[in-house]
Amino acid sequence: MKTNIFLFILVIFIISLIITLNMFFQESYQSEMAEQFNRQQLLIAKSVAKSIEGDLQHIEGETLSLVRLLGEGGLSGKTMEESVYTAYVDLSEDLNVTIKILDGNGRAMFSSHGEPANASDIEYFEGSASLPPGKVTYIDRLAQDRKLVLLTPIVKGSSRKGLLIMELSIDTISKKFLAPIKAGIRGHAWMMSGNGTLLYHPTQPKMVGKNLYKADRSCFDCHKSFDVERKILESGDIGFSSYIAPYGEDKLVAFSRAKVANLSWIVCISIPYSEVTFSIRKSMKLHSLLVISIFIATVVGAFAMVMINRQRVKAEEKTKYLEAQKLLEKEIVQTKDYLENLLESTESMIMVLDRDMIIRTVNSAHIRLCNRTKEDIIGKSFFSIFPICDADLRTGAIRGVLEECLTGKSHKLSNYPYALGGETLYLNISINPLVLHGEVAGIILSSSDVTEEVNLKTKIQEYAMRLEEMVVVRTDELKEEKEKLDAIVSAIEGGLCVMDDVDRRVIWANKTLLEWLGEDSFQKITLEKIYGENNIQRAIVDDKMLREVIYHNYGNRKGYFQITSTPLIAPQGHRQSLILIQDVTDIKKMEDRMMQSEKLSALARISAGVAHEIGNPLTSISSYVQILREMDHDEFTRETLDTVAKHITRIADIVRQMASFSKTRESDLRHHDASELVDVTLDLVKYDKRMKGIKINVDVPKGLPPVRVNETQIVQVLLNIILNAADAMANGGSLEIRARELDEEVEISVADTGSGIPVEHLEKIFDPFFTTKEKGTGLGLAVSYNIVKSYQGDIIVESRSEGGTIFRVRLPYYES
Repeated sequence: MKTNIFLFILVIFIISLIITLNMFFQESYQSEMAEQFNRQQLLIAKSVAKSIEGDLQHIEGETLSLVRLLGEGGLSGKTMEESVYTAYVDLSEDLNVTIKILDGNGRAMFSSHGEPANASDIEYFEGSASLPPGKVTYIDRLAQDRKLVLLTPIVKGSSRKGLLIMELSIDTISKKFLAPIKAGIRGHAWMMSGNGTLLYHPTQPKMVGKNLYKADRSCFDCHKSFDVERKILESGDIGFSSYIAPYGEDKLVAFSRAKVANLSWIVCISIPYSEVTFSIRKSMKLHSLLVISIFIATVVGAFAMVMINRQRVKAEEKTKYLEAQKLLEKEIVQTKDYLENLLESTESMIMVLDRDMIIRTVNSAHIRLCNRTKEDIIGKSFFSIFPICDADLRTGAIRGVLEECLTGKSHKLSNYPYALGGETLYLNISINPLVLHGEVAGIILSSSDVTEEVNLKTKIQEYAMRLEEMVVVRTDELKEEKEKLDAIVSAIEGGLCVMDDVDRRVIWANKTLLEWLGEDSFQKITLEKIYGENNIQRAIVDDKMLREVIYHNYGNRKGYFQITSTPLIAPQGHRQSLILIQDVTDIKKMEDRMMQSEKLSALARISAGVAHEIGNPLTSISSYVQILREMDHDEFTRETLDTVAKHITRIADIVRQMASFSKTRESDLRHHDASELVDVTLDLVKYDKRMKGIKINVDVPKGLPPVRVNETQIVQVLLNIILNAADAMANGGSLEIRARELDEEVEISVADTGSGIPVEHLEKIFDPFFTTKEKGTGLGLAVSYNIVKSYQGDIIVESRSEGGTIFRVRLPYYES
């Protein structure tokens, strides 16, 4: 049956495909035929255009021949008339040409219709002086009286004898060349000029003489638009196209351009598309009728075959049904035996109830559990055979579960107590609906004995409870130890953390390190935050104790830190490191100050001897150089002595600065105000060229406690600091000088907006002979540091966050 339906659908598909292909090929054949027909029309249009060009060229040739005869023979007598009639007898009969000959005075010497010269002829004669001899000039009068005028001057040698005027009617040309052309029933030829004026149309004579670029309302009675005509005018000399007529019919058009002198006429041949494809459409209709007939015959035959086969199929199906019933009965018996064997062989205890809770089937495993015979169980109520526990008897829970199972829901009872004599067993019972023919016909109970598992689980729970008690005791002990360890770790004034060496992550950190880093969790701490980017490679040392001092900024704490890394072995075997971070900034500063004091003390002892040993010889050398400079010498000698004097002056300055390392005498000390010291210093530097472009802001309040110092030395200290700041602001800037009272000290600060001091140079700037200037000696700040220290004061340098440097000079004061 399915095969017949498939064949029927296949036949319909094939016939539909043939009809579709027939329609497709019909359209293709029609398009190809229309294109071929259009090419034929194009050949006709080209032939007509060439014929018009040929006739006009023939007229032009005859005209030039006649003009030469008239120029030689004269314009009087029978000779002229015979020449005219001989030359134009064929043209006069064929194209109805009108000929006029005017003499040199504009008088009509000949007219083919016997007419005198009119106003147009006189106008042509007056303008003939500019006409070139030996050529024919065309005058387009198609718009006025549908005529074409040919003018040719009659000359003999260099003198003009007269003018030949010939008039052609465009209607005569159209009648001869265009009117005879017929394409099919409604196909015809028509012509328009190169500027869009309709010259001839057999079906629209009212439109003749109108221009498509100046179309009025009457022009659109038969045209929706003139787009096709405009495209023809804008195209080349030949071509073909198609368009839709106002009444909705497709048309084909082929065109060719006829050119004579300065004239351009377009010959067009058009035909309805339906006439071209009429024969194809007629044959395709017959073909379609034939295909439809075949289709109808096929459908009728297929229907008959289906009806014949239906009875045979019914008989075969009935036979197959009877055979299937026999096989089904046999399979049912086999399945029954299979299920009974399966129920008897399984260790699970299975019982089947009907909807009234009567036991219908029970396997041997369940019989052994109940300790009864099969006949005592089957046919009895479930509640009279199965021992229900006391809790279910009171609540009726087991009955509710069975009734809910009859609605199609399954249930499981775990560790259900089953009383058997004086012993209690535990069963896992699975209760599922028995579905027959889509309806719930009863209940299947499948039970398994889990008594041993329940007893073992009870023992495990008792053991787990004892373990929990032991864990609680041990946990309390560990908690106590942890609290002691936390107290010890918290008492350490330093950061402490543990790092996993495998993946380089911190797994624990104390509160101090978290506060330094400003973090709320140790998971955010990385190795880079602890050591810094520049020291990370030195920090990675496996299985070795590492101790080093680095300068680092931890966010909330910066300075010098001693980092000690000790390897640990974790319980899982992973390598770990215990990292201790101690702030040694104060110790580092103290060491630096002690080292600086030792350097300055040694330098002071050396400088005193050097200044004495160098000072006397240098004075003598300077005197002799001064005497030599006052003598007359050549240019080279003078320059040499000037250079020597300059270097002697430099040596003297260095000796003088070295001499200042010696201790100040008690007799030179006086009480001075901070404002007095700042004013004296500014008076000294205000004319220095390095201070040009620098704005100085002074904030030194009156009434600060006086300091007991040597004015010259403190001014020298401030002078060195201010000039160094000026060197750092070569392009101008701002200098702020402030003073304030601290605990038993007066602080004078000098802040600039210059380029600042690199971090690596901050520790060295007070070292003797350390300088970053090309011409510096490195003694200015060293001398200043020694002077301030000699008064038990301090001088501090810092980099400003907004840019630049700030020096703080702190001097002790003593209340009287």
